[in-house]
Amino acid sequence: MKIRLMDMPLAVPRYRQVRLPTVAAELAPYAEVSINDENVEPVDLSPTDLVGFTAQPYNVGRAIRLARHFRAQGVKTIIGGPHATTMRDTLLAHFDAVVVGEVEGLGQRIVTDLERGRLAGVYENERPPDLAGCHLPRRDLQRAGAYYTMNFPIELSRGCPHRCSFCYGPYGFPTYRTRPLERIEADLDQWDHGYIEAVDMHFAADREHLLEVCELLERRRVWGWYGQATIKSMDDPVLLERMARSGCKQVFVGMESIEEAALLANNKGFNHVREYRRIIRMVQDHGIFVHAGLMWGLDGASPDCFDATARFCEETGIYLASTNMLTLFPGTPAHDRAEAEGRLLATDLRDYDGARITIAPQGMSAEEIRAGATRFMERFYSNTSIFRRSLQAGNHNIAQLWGFWGMNLAYRSYFRRWTARLDKADSPWTGADAMAADFPWVGGPMPWYYALSDKVGRLLTAGHKLWDRPARPAGAASTALLLAACVLASLLVIAGVHGVAALTWPVPFPGTILGLWGYGVACWISAGLLDRLSRAEARGPWSIAGLVASTVPMLAATAALPEHAAGWRLLCATGVLCFVIKAHSVLRSRTREGSLRVLSFLLLWPGFELTTAFRPDPTRALLVRHYPMMAAGGARLAAAALLFPVLFWLTLQLQQGPGVGLVLLGRALLVYLGLRGCLEWLTAYWRMVGCELPDPFGRRPFGPSPTALWRSWNVPYHRWLHERVYLPLGGRERQVRATMASFAVSGLAGVAVLSTTVGRLAWEPLAFFLAQGALVVLERHLAARSPGPARRRVLTLGLLTALLLAASLSTTGCTRMYAGMISTKVVADQRELSSYRGVYVERYPTVRDAAPGVGPRAEVLREVIYEAPSRIRVEVLAPAEHAGELIVYDGETLCMHFPREGIGLRIQGAEAPTPGQLRRMITEDTLWSWKHYAHSYRGTETVTGRETGHWKAVPTRHQPLLFPYEAWTDLQYSLPLKVEIRDSPIQPWYAMEFTELQIDVPVDPGAFSCDLPTESWVLDWDLARPGVPLDQLAQQLDFDLLLPEDLPLGLELRRALAGESGAPMAQLLMDDDGRWLSLTESHGFGRVLEPGAGIPIRVGDEAGSLTLMGSFSTVSWYAGNTALTLIGNLPYQEMVRVAASIEAPQSAEEGDIFALEGYRSTVKEACPACATPALVRRVEVRADGAMRVEITDPPERAGETLAYDGETLSMHWPQQRLGVRIRGAQAPTVEQLREMAKQDGLWALHHYDNSWQGRDELAGRPVSHWRSTPTDPHAGHLPYQTWLDQRTALPLGWEIRDQDGELFYATRTQEIELDVAAATDPTIAFPDDTRVYDWDLDAPGMTLEEQQALGFDLLLPAELPMELAVNKVLQSPDLPVVNVLMGSGARWLSMMESRHWGGPPMNRFGIPIDVAGRPGNLELSGSWSTVSWAVGNTALTLIGNLPYQEMLVVAASVQPAEDSWTARDPLAMGAVRSRLVERWAGSSRPVVRELRTSAAGAVRVEVLEPASRAGELFLYDGETITLWWPRHLMGVRIRGMQPPDEAALRASWEQDALWSLHSFDITYEGVETLAQRSAERWRSTPTRQGPYLHRTQTWLDRTTAFPLAVEIRDEDDALFYAMEVQQMETVEVDDPSAFQHRFPRNAVVFDWDLRDPGQPLEEIQRSMNFGLRLPTALPEGVELTKTVRGRHALPMAVSLMEGGQRWLSLTQARALPGAVDPNLGVPVEVAGQPGVLVFAGSFTSVSWNQGDAALTLVGNLPYPQLLAVAASVEPL
Repeated sequence: MKIRLMDMPLAVPRYRQVRLPTVAAELAPYAEVSINDENVEPVDLSPTDLVGFTAQPYNVGRAIRLARHFRAQGVKTIIGGPHATTMRDTLLAHFDAVVVGEVEGLGQRIVTDLERGRLAGVYENERPPDLAGCHLPRRDLQRAGAYYTMNFPIELSRGCPHRCSFCYGPYGFPTYRTRPLERIEADLDQWDHGYIEAVDMHFAADREHLLEVCELLERRRVWGWYGQATIKSMDDPVLLERMARSGCKQVFVGMESIEEAALLANNKGFNHVREYRRIIRMVQDHGIFVHAGLMWGLDGASPDCFDATARFCEETGIYLASTNMLTLFPGTPAHDRAEAEGRLLATDLRDYDGARITIAPQGMSAEEIRAGATRFMERFYSNTSIFRRSLQAGNHNIAQLWGFWGMNLAYRSYFRRWTARLDKADSPWTGADAMAADFPWVGGPMPWYYALSDKVGRLLTAGHKLWDRPARPAGAASTALLLAACVLASLLVIAGVHGVAALTWPVPFPGTILGLWGYGVACWISAGLLDRLSRAEARGPWSIAGLVASTVPMLAATAALPEHAAGWRLLCATGVLCFVIKAHSVLRSRTREGSLRVLSFLLLWPGFELTTAFRPDPTRALLVRHYPMMAAGGARLAAAALLFPVLFWLTLQLQQGPGVGLVLLGRALLVYLGLRGCLEWLTAYWRMVGCELPDPFGRRPFGPSPTALWRSWNVPYHRWLHERVYLPLGGRERQVRATMASFAVSGLAGVAVLSTTVGRLAWEPLAFFLAQGALVVLERHLAARSPGPARRRVLTLGLLTALLLAASLSTTGCTRMYAGMISTKVVADQRELSSYRGVYVERYPTVRDAAPGVGPRAEVLREVIYEAPSRIRVEVLAPAEHAGELIVYDGETLCMHFPREGIGLRIQGAEAPTPGQLRRMITEDTLWSWKHYAHSYRGTETVTGRETGHWKAVPTRHQPLLFPYEAWTDLQYSLPLKVEIRDSPIQPWYAMEFTELQIDVPVDPGAFSCDLPTESWVLDWDLARPGVPLDQLAQQLDFDLLLPEDLPLGLELRRALAGESGAPMAQLLMDDDGRWLSLTESHGFGRVLEPGAGIPIRVGDEAGSLTLMGSFSTVSWYAGNTALTLIGNLPYQEMVRVAASIEAPQSAEEGDIFALEGYRSTVKEACPACATPALVRRVEVRADGAMRVEITDPPERAGETLAYDGETLSMHWPQQRLGVRIRGAQAPTVEQLREMAKQDGLWALHHYDNSWQGRDELAGRPVSHWRSTPTDPHAGHLPYQTWLDQRTALPLGWEIRDQDGELFYATRTQEIELDVAAATDPTIAFPDDTRVYDWDLDAPGMTLEEQQALGFDLLLPAELPMELAVNKVLQSPDLPVVNVLMGSGARWLSMMESRHWGGPPMNRFGIPIDVAGRPGNLELSGSWSTVSWAVGNTALTLIGNLPYQEMLVVAASVQPAEDSWTARDPLAMGAVRSRLVERWAGSSRPVVRELRTSAAGAVRVEVLEPASRAGELFLYDGETITLWWPRHLMGVRIRGMQPPDEAALRASWEQDALWSLHSFDITYEGVETLAQRSAERWRSTPTRQGPYLHRTQTWLDRTTAFPLAVEIRDEDDALFYAMEVQQMETVEVDDPSAFQHRFPRNAVVFDWDLRDPGQPLEEIQRSMNFGLRLPTALPEGVELTKTVRGRHALPMAVSLMEGGQRWLSLTQARALPGAVDPNLGVPVEVAGQPGVLVFAGSFTSVSWNQGDAALTLVGNLPYPQLLAVAASVEPL
């Protein structure tokens, strides 16, 4: 059969109950029983055979509804309990059966009837059952883990001898009986945890039985029990003492009321109110709390009872008060009387819960009772009342006081709900749902606070069982158990501290620590065995030996703690020492204490001997008696806590001088207060538990003599020394030996503690205690003779000695402890910081070696973003030239990016320091700072809206860069928000201050990305790569590998890495547990770069740079030919000291290119595509920057020179007799040169992949061979190789090849001499015939109007690299040429612009190149380059010291403006028809000609007017020249006249231009309109005297550069020649016939064929009828090539003269009578003979007669030169 027992929801928490387990025990032998408690689990409605209910009046309605449900399914139901006993007849209508009274003895009958299918209506015992035969409760049937298990219910007796009118109990259990002890003990075997709860209605009704129960409970060592009894039964001191010893913690007494009348009216007259106070005080004095039961609404109670009861409870210190309304349960006589009297207020049974008023009271209204009950609960459970009652509650131990507060707070919560139900008088409960709303423990899961209490209860029970588990008999097993306990204790003491320190330091666990523990256990075993085997009289020495042997391993384990944890070391070392002494005492004691008691003794007992006093005695646990000691100990600990920061501040303030003594006295006082306060607290605690302990300090700890002092100081330790050292060594019989040995043991203990704390062997404590021992011996010796003054003298001497020896302890240990505490706080504060974003500004000097406090300052604005635990980003916001510079660390990879330079650095494998390493670093930094500075705290200030602590530090010694500083640190997160380092009072040497700061802000994860731009040159380092041996690494480098000579203590060289970027670089890694240095070395490249951006400093004798980056610093400098960068997290002063210890070997050259005294070299250049394929330059450079570069070969260019004397730049082209002198060209500073070299290097890094090819030799010098390959093959950059001098980085060789691998340009230094003075003057003395053009760079620039008045478009580059900008535009004072000056620092460009007359530039010596689709030339001249090209009508020459590739980019960006015009090449004019008019001196009428040209280059010139010359014709069809004079029927045909090629024609123009520049001042006069076309007007004024050097004006067509007008006037301003185009048009289609001519038959035609071979002049002379003549003064380079005769019959000859682009033709014939017709041209005089000058476009002719010869000289020389040649013609 299956039986289900069900309990209805109760109005109390889900404590464990014993009712249903007791019923289940009765039924279990006969049926299968289960329990369904609706208080802890959902109701089970599944079918079964029988359902048994137990219910109270307020929840019987729910039982009835459930029974109705089950009975409808055919399930039998039965109910029992007090309510069923009194209301059997009513309940039989709803249930199949009712149990009246107790169920024991009825189980078999019920099951038998159930099996028969018929239950008897009522089941009742004839007599009360015997409790000796009752079954034990079946607690196993209750739902495990569902109850609030702080109680363990057990039954000691049943029933109650009293008959209170309101009590329900006697009706359920009418007879009082006690339970046999054997059944109680059997029930106790089920106790698992929690307080024992006696569920009796009156457990003290039988005094003798209770005494036996107390003895049982004491024997079972329960750790607490409580129950319910009358207050009268507690008036028994003997019983109370037995109850307290057995562990009784609380008694619930039903006081009900403090008014006698109310008690008498309810059959409770056995309670006497007048005895309440005395009995309550007596109970509390035995350490038992009193829980009062009160009832409101009793007959006879007055309205004042509520407030009076509250006062009484507070005055007597009642523990808890449970209150209920008077409730008369149905079926009881009292209920029947009230019903008969008509006083019942409630008929619904659900109101009978004790919280509602169900009966009309006498003397008070229901509202008064409800208000009074509420007032009582609010007052009694207020915080004030709880505190007052805790002070009046009697003498209880600490644990009970904690329980006092906890239970009061819990009951307050419960009764607040109870009070709330008082307001629901008109709305009674509606069932379990309403109950669940009021009581969270009804149904559903257990609240968390009850679950937590349950766990705590289980833990306390387990600990109590372990505490009271007796030790086994003495022997090996007992010793092993004790040693195991010692090992566990060592884990708690040392491993616990290691666990804390593990957050700050990588403890070598488990190997090292386990080894030390094992060694420690072995020492304990050895000490114990030695102690057991030794003789009794020798146990003292053996004890000392065992103690020392046991202490060593534990202190070694303590010393393994990190250095920064000095405070932990001090506490742990002291604890270890005490622990080992106690462990040795346990081994000697051979006691039978429980294991937990032994561990408590080892860890918390303030004595050193395990004695019987350690057994707690509850009768001695008097709390009030120990308040004074606890208060005194607390006051001392509080004073020590207050003294610690004061002493810390004094330590910072008084680090030197007499103040040290004050600090030492303060530390001694701190030790005294801390030690005494701690010992007093422990002593008071154990006394409150009930143990006997002496006072830890005597009444006069600073007694009148050393003996009194040490007897009163730390009494427990003194007693241990007395018993274990003093007496075994002889005591008074051998006083000197025993005394000195005792003090020596104390000294050795102090040595162990202090040495462990400071990390070194410290003998000061031994010296101190030996001195004190000597004082004690001396005092005793003197006291025997002179007791009074002798003692005082000894005391004075002792105090002085103590002070002197205390001073010897100095500051080491405490200072390190303080530093460790600071580091722990800083790291803890910063670990609380999840993220922040801020902006801070830095200021520092920019001039090295400036006077302190003066000079310019750099100001850098940075943004910092941080995210825990170690990700950070720092970006420069200003100034603009550094904006975007970035440092990012994501916890594994450190990246730096410099966008201006385009350089990136990525260091992988850079692990973040652990919190322990951070603490150690901060500790070491703090100690270093305290060693070098005196600190003072200046109070709190607000920085960027946050509260900060202001500190000031002043150096205590002289050391480089050791300047005073001030720091403002955030008080909450220990962030430095402001720093000022001063080297003078004027202004800070370095300053940092946050201007914005946001804490705990969301951070974009992408902010910490290490993805550097692809266009940047990134230097990668992987710290996880294996290192390279130093000797092997040195072979891979082209510079000296240097090592630091002075490393801070602990730092060692760990690894050396080789660079991964193709360049020879090295990185040396040095570290020591979070402290690290990284030294990066590379070639110095002649020290062309500054050591780095940052604060200029001195590293030894070298210039260096310091950068402060918060947690680390950077030092950059040079040593020999090595560039070094040191990065690390040491103080920056230490960083500079380490850097200064790195020196280049004495054999190393200095390596600074700017430190050269000068040099001379010979350089050979090769350029296959140039006009000069090879040339040799001689280079001389002085130390001050003056230089001279001269071409020595080939001869045609020899003498071309560039010279610079530091102020004036001169250039000379002797073949062209041209020179340029540029004044105001200031020499760049060394810093500018370094910056320029840096930019060039960065540019090369951006655009080329550079790889080191190894070492080589060139010009007798060791060089580094580098190969550079363009990174972008489409950018037009060419690959090249360089050979750099290893010392100076001078380029001694350079080779550029084109894309096909063909040689483009190359230089080789053939010889070089270093550190020599220049042999020649760096100036140029120009010859007199050289035209020199002067530029003054200091002259003011052109105005806008002047620029617009130029005869050509002034063009500017659209793209300027390297921060170049246009500075100004200068105009030459000598010619129409402007110079656009661009510069930035030492970087400069000069773009000279002039009028371009068409075609490509005339620089014939450069490399032919393409400039944006236009032909140009490039000339490489060492440190600068030249680009020549033309854009539109502007010829440009760009000179500068940029890389030539950038020069080409600048040149290509020069484009004409949209509204500008583009000059067309006169050679490409196409077909043109024009009408022009000529006039000259002496002409009567102007000559009008028609000019026609074809696209193929043919020319036709025909005279239209005057009529007398009409038809005169000049034709050229590209091969034959035809001349026709119709009036004379005479013509000339010259065949074989090949047209000049374009280069020759343009070269001739260049020579004409050079001649004009030598002979004239040419000025631009503006723009005019001629022939309806826009024309430029140019004026040429002679600069020298010479024949026919006349003033000339020329009007040039702006679109074709064709001369539209020419006017030449002589020195008298008379017209010499004038020409003007009247009409000009373009012909779309050429007429070929216009360029052909057929001579008439009767015409005389003179034929010439220039292709005929020349003949000797003698032969030609013989065939002539006149004398041949030739010019004797030809232009330079022009020579006679041949003379030919005509193919006609007349004797005529023509002589051809050529040279370069110049040509002349001299035609000779027999002179006719008369002079040359002046109407044919401009009359001139040639060597005294009249002649005629004819202008024919690109050439000129002059005709005259000389003797018997008529001569005509034609050529492409300027007409003054042509006339000079004509004047030199003489007969052969």
